[in-house]
Amino acid sequence: VYAVALHDDLLVSGSHDKTAKLWSLSARAVTATLAEHTNAVYGVAVSDAAIATGSDDCTARLWSREGGASRHTLKHPSWVRGVAMAGDVLVTACFDKIVRTFSVASGQLTRELSGHTKIVGCVALSGSMVLSGDWDKTVKVWALTGEASAECVATLEGHSEPVCGVVAGAGWVASQSAPSPNYPGAGELIVWRPLTAEDRAAIAAEKERLDALAEAARERA
Repeated sequence: VYAVALHDDLLVSGSHDKTAKLWSLSARAVTATLAEHTNAVYGVAVSDAAIATGSDDCTARLWSREGGASRHTLKHPSWVRGVAMAGDVLVTACFDKIVRTFSVASGQLTRELSGHTKIVGCVALSGSMVLSGDWDKTVKVWALTGEASAECVATLEGHSEPVCGVVAGAGWVASQSAPSPNYPGAGELIVWRPLTAEDRAAIAAEKERLDALAEAARERA
């Protein structure tokens, strides 16, 4: 199992066996199997309206919450390793370095977000904010600014290994890097939040203190 997503009583899991399974938590049983992908399913998402899956068969698919045949097949140039969904917006992470958004209702491509330098392995969606994690060890924050436009508003740097997971909360985001025996900082979880006015004042005060120390050292020399 490579991915799971939960919404109310419905759990969706994506697997190496090329399927996604729907589970009822209350019944503790499988209620449906989604079996149209032709390669491993690495990404799953579920909302009030639909289920989304992303696969190494270079497609994302949209399904009914009850299962059955897929509603839309969304072709990509390379592997799709992450999906996120809210309202009528589906976001996909693709190995071709591009983040894409689609309409859940129609399956139409609405945006292509360029700026990553390596593989995009994960995405998250919160309101009009999209997060994307890259194998170049960064996280990008995008604002969906219109019906078909978006802007990269921040690039978060700090991981020592490729970013393999992102999540957004109220006033914070978190990212996880892939584990590696060669780097002590790999496999870490970093929580990020916007700077407050107090943060900026503290940074300015610390900079002033360090500048004063440097000036005193130069005078003594």
